[in-house]
Amino acid sequence: MTTEQKRIDACSAERGQDYHCPNCAATVLLRRGSFKVAHFAHRQNTGCHIGEPETQEHLAGKFFLWEQSQRYGTAQLEWYLDAIHQRPDVLVNHHLVLEFQCSPLSLTRFCERIQGYRSLELHSEWLLGHAYYLRRKTAASVLKFLAYRPTVGYYLLFLLEQPTRFVIRYQLRLMDQRLIFSEQSFSTGAVLMQFLQHPQLTQPTVPSLRLFQGWLENQLHWKNPAIIKLQQTCYQKRHLLQGCPLICHVPRWVPPLQTAIWWLNWRIQVLLELETNHSVNLTDLVQELERQLQFPLLDDLQQHVTVIVKQFANQLVRAGIVKQCHQQLYWQKNEHWFADGIQKKRAIRAKEKD
Repeated sequence: MTTEQKRIDACSAERGQDYHCPNCAATVLLRRGSFKVAHFAHRQNTGCHIGEPETQEHLAGKFFLWEQSQRYGTAQLEWYLDAIHQRPDVLVNHHLVLEFQCSPLSLTRFCERIQGYRSLELHSEWLLGHAYYLRRKTAASVLKFLAYRPTVGYYLLFLLEQPTRFVIRYQLRLMDQRLIFSEQSFSTGAVLMQFLQHPQLTQPTVPSLRLFQGWLENQLHWKNPAIIKLQQTCYQKRHLLQGCPLICHVPRWVPPLQTAIWWLNWRIQVLLELETNHSVNLTDLVQELERQLQFPLLDDLQQHVTVIVKQFANQLVRAGIVKQCHQQLYWQKNEHWFADGIQKKRAIRAKEKD
């Protein structure tokens, strides 16, 4: 801010003038040269969290976002939001926030920032930097930025350099234990926005279930702790995990909200609950599953979980295992558990030939 309490960006600031941080009121330094992106910086040891040291990637990236956003109306770089004490990288038309995340960010802090923006009725889009792009595709540190649009399904946005471009991984879904997605890159935000506005979803080819059955048996062999725990649950009901009914794997394509073990776990738990108590309440199931998930950018996580649960419930109804009355599933018959993995693989081969 100027001495007259007017906001100003580093590109327009004049050298030799005094400028102050809108958060702590301390004097800040104007940094603008031939190689560095224009920005303001605190003097050392000010203790203010606004204006913490930034990498060249982050400085260049948010400036690029600001330039790209100007064609859509008013775009403000690092506009300080007094009500929530947050400063988004770019604020567009006072309703859209663009954040360029290059450094690690804890889930707690991420949730706080999202909640702050929502309290002001601001929608936020988060773009990830190069380090996130190179990480393991299924890393929780990457997937926590998962967002959703009906046109592209579950997606992640990246902003990469050399050359500067937008990259989107879209239609992210989990097929058994593998993460599947499509990827496109765009040189401008306008082309990206046009892409997001039109349906891009395709019907994927589903590979053989035998691959997942083999993976499951390998996890048992190597004593994966989560798999062993699930195996013990099945033992208590006199079943083998590797012999779980085929319906536990349907539908095969699922949102990437958790691991393959999580998906298998709650489906098996539903079947065991039906077998023991002869009923399952879908509302309770949705609430229990929602408590296990944290995806701040999904506006209505409960709705996403409800869709997931309904899909499985519909499979159970079609198979004649249950009948549904409102939010309650009532047991009709037990689904067939196989004696071992070999018997199950034979059933898979027979089913795939049909």
